[in-house]
Amino acid sequence: FTTVPKYVSQNSKLNLNIHRDESNFFEWHRIVLQGMACGSVVITDECLEHPLYKNGKHFLTESVRHIPDMIQWLLNTEDGYKKLEDIQRNCFYILSDETIIKSKKNDICKFMEEV
Repeated sequence: FTTVPKYVSQNSKLNLNIHRDESNFFEWHRIVLQGMACGSVVITDECLEHPLYKNGKHFLTESVRHIPDMIQWLLNTEDGYKKLEDIQRNCFYILSDETIIKSKKNDICKFMEEV
């Protein structure tokens, strides 16, 4: 977790995850630390499901061509801004609740085995 990405995430409302190829792996090890934990809301193109973080609750998923529309909605409408706040609150809750973290370790391991 380097200084520059951390600084950018701490000073950004949004963190984009756009895949460079057909691999739809959501880089959780990076995105969680550099985005969610810093209070930045993650927007990604389609990705594999995750046992702990859920689309619409902890991050947002959209097709690449519609991401600009989503950004406009999030930043320029009352409903969009409320969605940003809800996602930030959900992320802070899940990242700080030790009971949830412990209960999901087995789910994450099982998920990795299946993939």
